[in-house]
Amino acid sequence: MKKSDTGVNKTLIGLLRRATAVINEETQLLIDAPNADVSGIVARKNRYLFELSIAMEDTKIGPDDDKVLSALKNLKEAADRNERRLAAQIDAAREIVGILGNLAQANAKDGTYAAHRSF
Repeated sequence: MKKSDTGVNKTLIGLLRRATAVINEETQLLIDAPNADVSGIVARKNRYLFELSIAMEDTKIGPDDDKVLSALKNLKEAADRNERRLAAQIDAAREIVGILGNLAQANAKDGTYAAHRSF
């Protein structure tokens, strides 16, 4: 049986807000310091999202749960921004790998980095 009461919703709202905050923190760090180590943030994000998934299994959200629905909307918006930032970084990394691959192929063809060059 699913629960729907103020105490459960307050817990759910707290989890939603924490998950949103850590996702926003990760997104901002990716903007401010793209080379930063985000492993700690990712671990917290994973933990909050895991806790949230467990809490959602035992909760019924109705159309009158404005605060929960608003917190869910905020989480979705934060996740969408985070996804766009991560996708941009992945695309940039792919582009760099492609450039380096092209340079390596070009240099291999002209013998610049060959193990044994003929003179």
